[in-house]
Amino acid sequence: MKSIWESELLPQSSDVTIIGAGFSGLWTAFFLHNANPGLNIQLIDKESIPKGASSRNAGFACFGSTSELVMNIETMGEEKTLHWALERYRGIRLIKKHFSETIQYQNCGGYELFDDEELFEKCTKRISNFNDFFENFTEDKTTYEVSDKSIQKFNFKGFQHTILNTEEGSINSGLLLKELHNHLLVNGVKIYRGIKFVDYSVNNSNVSVETSVGEFKTKHFCFATNAFSPKSLNITPGRGQILLTKPIENLPFNSTFHVDKGYTYFRNVGNRILIGGGRNIAMAAETTNEYAVTETIQNYLESLLRERILPNHKFEVENRWSGIMGFTETHEPICEVQSPHVSVIAGMNGMGVALAPRLGEVLAGEIGNL
Repeated sequence: MKSIWESELLPQSSDVTIIGAGFSGLWTAFFLHNANPGLNIQLIDKESIPKGASSRNAGFACFGSTSELVMNIETMGEEKTLHWALERYRGIRLIKKHFSETIQYQNCGGYELFDDEELFEKCTKRISNFNDFFENFTEDKTTYEVSDKSIQKFNFKGFQHTILNTEEGSINSGLLLKELHNHLLVNGVKIYRGIKFVDYSVNNSNVSVETSVGEFKTKHFCFATNAFSPKSLNITPGRGQILLTKPIENLPFNSTFHVDKGYTYFRNVGNRILIGGGRNIAMAAETTNEYAVTETIQNYLESLLRERILPNHKFEVENRWSGIMGFTETHEPICEVQSPHVSVIAGMNGMGVALAPRLGEVLAGEIGNL
């Protein structure tokens, strides 16, 4: 039995309940409250802090290296590829609009490094098309440009070419989560952590939601759980491993970088280097929702750092961690109102930092119009 005081501290009946208080859930609540300040909104998350990929990503504000776009065109066609690249770009613009001054946003550009001549040529053939498309939104005629001279300047080894995306950058993901969280609390949105969602059922006028601390009713129920969404959504988990070095003196670069079709990535965090990815070298093992670091991936990341990225610098590893991303079969995220009472925002396909603001804005608009 609960005391009457405990009841005040637990989820109660609401207009909108969002399961998942990572980037997708927080941004959806952010835009939903901004447009409908009178709504009673609450978020529920099983973790004490956002986990999944929200607080365990690499802090890239990216919307598509050339090879990623080329690969996407091969699987989903050019129209859909450019549509989702634009949505990611718009998401980054929303981050900059609302929080750029408080989250250490850096418009440092994003370099893609190539050691495959055939892939580089395939990408360069697409640059003019990509630039023509993005010029309509960036007002920049050269969003993408070949920048081979940078390789020598950065002292990289074993890469022959690089293509720069001038519109990409980096953020402090922890600060962004904190800013979103605090903004919502100040504006009366309730956030409950450490509470597990169990099940839900829809009746004619509302949704009954069962959790580890009891049951309540809500008028609208939203899944924002990415890789940890219901099995019926067919979202496949993918683990992304990361390592962070200790401070390194006299680093010759300060930007974000993509390697091997975007599967591997690294960036500066002050005078340290954060490097992550590599799941394509052990795809079966990394298709998991288990938080762990493995010798196979960590050795690969360390070797890449030592032999090709920092060949003239010694380094020590300060930290290692992993996050869990959510992938869909079509490579497109799920963002939809499934009924007047239920909606979903999930399956970010490794682009949640950029996609969550934009899709949260879109979904909030649809929920607010119900």
